[in-house]
Amino acid sequence: MAPRPDANGVFKWPMNNIAFQGDSANPVLPFAIAQDSIAFPPERNVYNLGSNKTIRVILQNNFVAPHPMHLHGHDFLVLAQGAGTWDGSI
Repeated sequence: MAPRPDANGVFKWPMNNIAFQGDSANPVLPFAIAQDSIAFPPERNVYNLGSNKTIRVILQNNFVAPHPMHLHGHDFLVLAQGAGTWDGSI
């Protein structure tokens, strides 16, 4: 995970190699509530995982500076952090 500048020189952090691009005219939550099946464009970085699930998210920062991470409306626990490449063990 390393930020890349867009056409305006603004750095954006990608998730699965796709940088988030919000659309303030069409926010995610009202659209999701109104739809029976949710299909968002890839640049919205929406992942429907159902409800009452536990997931593991692995963020590997390949940039020179640390990147703070947060989630809205969810609880999370940082299991590990440090320098180097993660070897897959927990």
